Amino acid sequence: MGFFFSLLYIALAILSPGEAVPALAPYRIQLWLALAAILTSFPAILEGRAFFVAQAGFLLAVIFGLVGSFVWMGWFGGILPALTEFMPNAIVFYLVVANLRTIARLRMLVSVLVLISLYMVIRGGIAYIGGNPNDPMVLAQWNEGNTAWFPRMRAFGFLNDPNDLAQFLITIAPLLWLQWQTKRFLRNAWRVLLPAAVLLLGVFLTHSRGGIVALAAVLLFALKDRIGRTRSIVLAVLAFIIMQVSNFSGGRDVSMGAGTDRIDAWSQGLEMFRSSPLFGIGYKQFFENYGLQAHNTFIHCAAELGFFGYFFWMALIVFSFSDLSILAHNSLSQRDNYSNASLEQSAEHAQFKSATIAAAQSSEITSDPLGDPNTSGEGEKSDRLPRLATVLRISFVGYLIASFFLSRAYTITLFLLVGMAAALRLLAASEGHFVPRRSSRRLYRLTALITMASLVLVYVIVRIRWLR
Repeated sequence: MGFFFSLLYIALAILSPGEAVPALAPYRIQLWLALAAILTSFPAILEGRAFFVAQAGFLLAVIFGLVGSFVWMGWFGGILPALTEFMPNAIVFYLVVANLRTIARLRMLVSVLVLISLYMVIRGGIAYIGGNPNDPMVLAQWNEGNTAWFPRMRAFGFLNDPNDLAQFLITIAPLLWLQWQTKRFLRNAWRVLLPAAVLLLGVFLTHSRGGIVALAAVLLFALKDRIGRTRSIVLAVLAFIIMQVSNFSGGRDVSMGAGTDRIDAWSQGLEMFRSSPLFGIGYKQFFENYGLQAHNTFIHCAAELGFFGYFFWMALIVFSFSDLSILAHNSLSQRDNYSNASLEQSAEHAQFKSATIAAAQSSEITSDPLGDPNTSGEGEKSDRLPRLATVLRISFVGYLIASFFLSRAYTITLFLLVGMAAALRLLAASEGHFVPRRSSRRLYRLTALITMASLVLVYVIVRIRWLR
C-alpha cells in the first residue's frame, strides 16, 4: 500500500488537481494523500532503507541549512511556513527510496511520469491551438518589441511557468528509452518514438529558450559514448541551429544580450550571497528581496541557503551522479569480480545487503518488464541496472542544464531524480552486488569544487555582461 499511495501522491503533486479543478482545492487531496503515503510507507522507512544512502543525510543537512538560514537572520517566525512548503517536495525522496524495492516498481514510476507528461502536452496542446489567452494552460507572452503576443504552453502547480514545464518534459523524455528493444521496430515506434515526438512537441510549445539549450545538451550527452564526442558536438550544434531557425523560442533571441534581466538577477544573487555567505538570506527570500526570481537554480540556492545549504544541495547531485556513472559503466558481472574479502570488510555493503535483500524478498512485485523478452537469465540481469542508470544520467543532464536558466532548486523533479538514483544503488545491493563508490573524501572535494566553480562561472558571466 505504501508504494501505491506514494505513486498516487507523486502523480497528483505534479498534476496539482486543486489548481486544475478549483472546486477540489478545499478538500486538500494532496495533503491527505501525503499522510496516507507516509503512514503506509512507515514500516519500510523503519527498516532503515531510506537512510542507508548518503543522499538521505545530505537532504537532512539541506533542511538544517533551511532552518539555519532563518535562525541566522533572526527571523524565527519564517521557519514553520518554510518547512510547510519545502517538506511536501522533499518527502518524495524518502517515499521513493523506501518503496522502490524492485526494478518493476521503478518502471511503474517511470510509466506514471511518462503518462502524466503526455497528458499535459495533449491537454496543453489543445489549449495552445485554441489560442485563448485566458486559458490557464496558455501564457500570453509579449514579443521582444511588445508589438504582439504569442502563446506559450504551461501546466499547473510548480509547472505553471512554461520554462518549468519544458524542464520537466526534457527530464522525463530520456526515460522513454527504457522501453527500447532491438529488432522491434513497430513496438519501438509506438512506445518510444511517438511519445518522444509528443514530448518534443510539448517542449516546442513552451517556447523555452533554456529548453533549447537543455535539449542540445541532452543530445550531446546521450550520443557521446555511441558516436564519439566530436560527432555528438557537431550534431548538438546542428540541432541547436535547427531549433533556432524553426521558431522554437517563439521568435526571441537566444543570446547573452537577450538575457540582460536574468544576468542582472544573477548579479543581485551574488550580492545576497556576499551579504550572508554561511546560511544565506533565507528560504524563498530571493523574490522578497529583489522582486524577481533569480532565473538560475544554483544562484537561487546559494543566495537563500548560503554555502552550508548550497554545498549539501550540490552533494545530492554529485553523489547521485557518481552512483549512476558507476552503474552505467560497470556491468553486474564486472562488479561480481570484486573480492569477497573486500566486500565483507565494507560496512556499507553489509548494511545495504541486510536492509535491501529482505525488502526485495518481501515485495509482492517480482517481475522485470524492463528486460528484453528475447533475452533471459543472467544476460537480462546484467543489462537492466546499467540501462536504467544511463537514462537517469541523461535525465539529470537535462534537468541541470535547464536549471541554469530557472529558479527551481526545491521542486519534486530534483527529489524524484535523486530518489531514483539512490533506489537504484540499493537495488544493486539487494541482488547481492556491491556498488563501489569512489572515495567519499574525493567526492566531498569534488562537491566543494563544483560548488565554488558554479559561483565563479556566474560571476564571470556577470562581469562579461558589464564589460559589453
